[in-house]
Amino acid sequence: MLQKLFTPIQIANMTSKNRLLMSAMSINFGVDENCCVTEQLVEYFVRRAKGGVGMMLVGGGSVHPLGQELPDLPQMYNDDCIPALKDMVQKVKPYNVLFGVQLMHGGRQSYLPEKVGPSAIPAPAVVKGPVRALEIHEIKELVSCFGDSARRCRDAGFDFIEIHGAHGYLITQFLALNSNIRTDEYGGSFENRCRFLFEIIQDIRKKAGADFPVGIRINGNDYIENGWELKDTVRLAPLLETAGIAYLHVSGGVYGSTELTIPSMYTPHGCFVHLAE
Repeated sequence: MLQKLFTPIQIANMTSKNRLLMSAMSINFGVDENCCVTEQLVEYFVRRAKGGVGMMLVGGGSVHPLGQELPDLPQMYNDDCIPALKDMVQKVKPYNVLFGVQLMHGGRQSYLPEKVGPSAIPAPAVVKGPVRALEIHEIKELVSCFGDSARRCRDAGFDFIEIHGAHGYLITQFLALNSNIRTDEYGGSFENRCRFLFEIIQDIRKKAGADFPVGIRINGNDYIENGWELKDTVRLAPLLETAGIAYLHVSGGVYGSTELTIPSMYTPHGCFVHLAE
């Protein structure tokens, strides 16, 4: 089984030299005062590419100023960010690694004075402060922001993107009943709570192209009362495949969950594998 990790794998129109993906992380450094990539972040990824991983992701790529999870994460919501991103891609590519960006909006888990979400319900832990419920026109704007950000990633030369639909951030907040009590077309039924995500996928495919690979990180279980559960993910997965998603990156937990989203070194390896299975 260990040997198989180092064999190639086909994902959409990409071939990874092995089955190792360096997950996206919000490392909170390596950007300038405008949240554009600096040489510090470039060197960070060049060194990891030299290590031999098949795929890796830039973490915390924010699609909107109000969606910054942490203050010093790379922005994807402005064309001015493209030249620095393109430079980073060009310096990473010689190491035969598939390079992508994880696109996200923090919603009520953003470290910002003004927090937004599907409903005016504060985060259960870590990030404190009131949350304003998004208006319909703002939801439509954010859908468009994801698509525009994906197009910028393609323009910069990245091989793929990953939608962050896990860990209690904005997309998860729409999916879960404990954070979404809307009574319009974005709340209530399973289909309505998933609408935001599928509109994002559709906008990305329209703006970045149907041939541009899009994966999604999704929770197998939120591990919190009235949250998203494994039965929901099992129901969602084939719909995502039909919508053209290239791969599922299965994780778990939100702020305040009973299982840690970032497990400690003492946790047995592969602690979320059963969810992926």
